[in-house]
Parts: sequence; C-alpha cells; structure tokens
Amino acid sequence: MKSKDILSLMLVISLISCGSCKNQKPKASMTQEEIDEQLIHVNKQLIKDDKILINHFVREKGWEMKESGTGLRYWIYEEGQDSTQAEDGMTAEVQYEVTLLDGTLCSMTKENEAKRFVIGHADIESGIHEAILFMSPGDKAKVILPPHLAHGLTGDMVKIPLHSTLVYDITLVSLR
Repeated sequence: MKSKDILSLMLVISLISCGSCKNQKPKASMTQEEIDEQLIHVNKQLIKDDKILINHFVREKGWEMKESGTGLRYWIYEEGQDSTQAEDGMTAEVQYEVTLLDGTLCSMTKENEAKRFVIGHADIESGIHEAILFMSPGDKAKVILPPHLAHGLTGDMVKIPLHSTLVYDITLVSLR
C-alpha cells in the first residue's frame, strides 16, 4: 500500500471517528449511510489504484493475461493433457509459489508435495478458488490476486504485508 493511500485511509477513518476537532464547531454525527458511502468511495479508489499498479506490472513482464470481472488476472502459460474443467465442490491439488509484486517470496509448496482444498469451500484466498475454475489438471498459470481477492487490508500478519497484491505461479496437479 502506498503511503498516500495509507494516509488517505487514516484521514477517512479519523473523519468518521471524530465528531469534532479543536477550534471547530462540533458537527452533527455522521449517519451510518454516510459512513458506508465514504468507505465505499475509499475502497473503490484503492481498487482503482491497485488496477493501475497491476497493469504496469503485467506490461513490464509482457504476460498475456486475461482479466475476470472481479479483477483477477490469469495466464495459462502451459496447458495440461487433461481437459477436465474444475468445478465448485471438487477437490483440487495444487503446487504453487506466491510472491509479492516486487518478487519477495511469501510461500510455496515443497518439492513433490501439493496442497489440497475443496474449490469454493476451503479457507484460502477467494482469488485462488476463482483462478482454479479457469484451469484443467496439468495447467500451469500465472495468477495475480489484487488485495481484495487475497488477504485484504490486513495481509496475513506474518509474511504478507498490509494491502498486498499477490502473484501465484500455480500448477493444478489434479482434480477429484
């Protein structure tokens, strides 16, 4: 998250939580509707800024990515031999490497091991559930999750910083 974005977010939070400031007349409390409108505005701006950053990253890499309606970016750079399409409720087995846009490694599966999860029902990033639905077993893809499809404003409190875009290099090993 850029420092100006953090400052903007802090300013909005301050405006929302502070009914009055020194040397100013007290203002009427904001209604829940006004608070919701301001939060929606801030979130829309953050998503817009994220999209600009991701567009720049994709251009620099020269990746031929598609964009879903949610803002997920994906590029299947190697197709597998199995044409079975992933569906909600199936168990997916994947190998992956997760980095930040600057290349910092966040996590990865161990060699010859895979992570299993039920598509649409497991406690992993919503963007990964969506990305797997575009894949078939054996496919290898680059997937970019904007913060709202990854760990949101908070990060994971360990290796993924606040408001981070994640880049997955993911292989769909199998579906059941």
